[in-house]
Amino acid sequence: MKKHITAAYPPAVPPFARTMGLLVAVLFMLMALGQLFDFEDMPGTMLGGFVAAALVATGQVLALPFLLALRLSPLMRLVSALCGASAVVYWFYVALAGALGGYTDNTGLLGAHVMAPHGWWLVSFMLGVWLMFGWFAASSFAAGRLEQTRRK
Repeated sequence: MKKHITAAYPPAVPPFARTMGLLVAVLFMLMALGQLFDFEDMPGTMLGGFVAAALVATGQVLALPFLLALRLSPLMRLVSALCGASAVVYWFYVALAGALGGYTDNTGLLGAHVMAPHGWWLVSFMLGVWLMFGWFAASSFAAGRLEQTRRK
């Protein structure tokens, strides 16, 4: 018997959580566009410079299908959610390390041309992004569990 991997529509999430997901998706898209527009001029980040910048930009782009609630396979939905979570954690780490270390240079959050200096404002901003992403992810996965129990 063959098993086919089929894409499934995402679970119905509450409208407020959907708004949170769309806001984070727009933010990730703007960040990725800014980073990829001048990728060669990105400032060296704390986790290895060029490789870290490439990985975080890729993670932000791969998180978009989950945040936009596109039709995906369950494994791709999980991978997309993990990419988004890792991107948010990375930027929170960069913000926190910069605020505690007293750095004043560009973080590279929006690329090399748009200055986003370190500071506690960036830590609180990334904490807000983490809360919005977490709210959407928790609502999405909880709605999926609820749908599975209703089918049984």
